[in-house]
Amino acid sequence: MNTCTPRSHIVDSGFYSSGYTTAEARQVFCDVQRYQRWLDVEAALALAQADLGMIPTAAAEHIAA
Repeated sequence: MNTCTPRSHIVDSGFYSSGYTTAEARQVFCDVQRYQRWLDVEAALALAQADLGMIPTAAAEHIAA
């Protein structure tokens, strides 16, 4: 059974990461923060679309929440 986790970049590597990045940079660019930024963009888009009357305001507020 293979217990390795696929890594997409050298800074994700448990072995090499400390040589190529810092703990602070890993916090900024971690998957959780990346996904949150994507969600923030989606929320802003929905709110802008509601302002333009493209989608209902209640739907935009639900998406932003």
